[in-house]
Amino acid sequence: MEDMANWMRQGFEALNDMGVLFRNSYGSTMPPHDADQNSPSWQQTVSDFQKAFAQYAGQWGWVSQEEYDQAVEERDQLRQKSEEQKKTIEQLRELLTQKGMGHAELFSHLQDSLNKQSSQFQELMRTIGGADDKKQA
Repeated sequence: MEDMANWMRQGFEALNDMGVLFRNSYGSTMPPHDADQNSPSWQQTVSDFQKAFAQYAGQWGWVSQEEYDQAVEERDQLRQKSEEQKKTIEQLRELLTQKGMGHAELFSHLQDSLNKQSSQFQELMRTIGGADDKKQA
């Protein structure tokens, strides 16, 4: 931590200093340019670093590229699903409207039916009333 603090105070001047910090922190004694990147000790060092870095990254609110890519893919799938659902809803509304079952048309149809029934009832009452008048005369 002291090396990291010193390096930050110096303004991150030397990239080689970061390599030294890495090697000191994770116990690697390999020289920076002669390192065999396929050796088991190097692979273990890299693995340890990645685990430790992932823990710190999580505390800082960072996510891995893999997690980010998964979130983006999920978001894209949800957007696509949402668009498909919107299209389906529009198609269903269009079908309801075409069949006279849209909300506005349904109420209009209901109102027309009630008016027609009312007119028919009044006509029936006039007819019945007229028949009574004929019987009395």
